[in-house]
Amino acid sequence: MTRFDILVLLFLFMVGSITGWFMELFFNRYIGKMHKWINPGFLQGPYLPIYGFGTVILYILSYLLARVSMGSIFFDIILIFILASLLMSLLELIGGEFFLRCLKMRLWDYRNEKFNYKGLICLRFSLLWGIVSVIYYFLVNPYLVSAVSLFTSHIEFSFVVGMFYGFILIDLFETLHLSTKIAHNLKNSDLIITFKDMRSDIARTFAENRATFFRLPDRKDIKEYLDLLKKKR
Repeated sequence: MTRFDILVLLFLFMVGSITGWFMELFFNRYIGKMHKWINPGFLQGPYLPIYGFGTVILYILSYLLARVSMGSIFFDIILIFILASLLMSLLELIGGEFFLRCLKMRLWDYRNEKFNYKGLICLRFSLLWGIVSVIYYFLVNPYLVSAVSLFTSHIEFSFVVGMFYGFILIDLFETLHLSTKIAHNLKNSDLIITFKDMRSDIARTFAENRATFFRLPDRKDIKEYLDLLKKKR
């Protein structure tokens, strides 16, 4: 893979991560059950890496499909829908399993959905990923490829991409440090933290008390918060 190809993939990951964050933000505010402005991501910044990985996968998939296309739009739609549904669901499953096993945290929860597996993937969202991927392939990917070619022809672009990855690596390090504390305190427990519920709890407490969640007098640190959760079970 050439340097140009690597820069292209890094750019696509950045665009996908940021775009996915805004999609989830507005979904939670206007469509989802929470109906509030709240950071939808595991990290603190405005990016969701799983969407970045998804964008890269769809870009590579579109490149490969262009080589096997039979010239039939119907065939292309069916093929993209099936492959994208499977690949995106596999991405969700791998990511979800990692956080459940290593950090005892559930970043998304499909347990109330029909035909779900461990609450990590479900039929409805797998089909939704397929539909979104078809839309991406025909309506977004051609313009995104043109944008990539435009940006990568300027040296300043590399600096912008580098800054993004600098921020996300620092964010990832700090967030994983906090998450490993949670996992350590839950080491001998079967309790699993549901990430969105914890985010909502933090936001509600902050709104009520105007103080950071883990600095309240009755919840001084992570361990006390987790002990409280255990008592609520």
